[in-house]
Amino acid sequence: MPKPRKYPRYVEWLHSQPCVVTGRLPVEAHHLTRLAPMNRMTRNDRYMVPLSPDLHNFGRESVHVMGVTKFEALHGVDLTEAAERYWNKWEQENGG
Repeated sequence: MPKPRKYPRYVEWLHSQPCVVTGRLPVEAHHLTRLAPMNRMTRNDRYMVPLSPDLHNFGRESVHVMGVTKFEALHGVDLTEAAERYWNKWEQENGG
């Protein structure tokens, strides 16, 4: 059974934002994997970026095909910094 979303309003808002690489819509929300306590990897709705479908899952240059390090180098984007920027923008627009 899938885990319930912790920030459903944020996820909905993120889907209205342009792709962090192309600036186009539509987008899919890409979760960044984070290191949690006790060296466990975790996903959190707060750490996501909007990516076009081709750059998210299926294209040759997608994050899931290339891996994060190669994807960031090829597209000139820091996904962690972008996720923080989107979260801060959402908080400003929605009163924190």
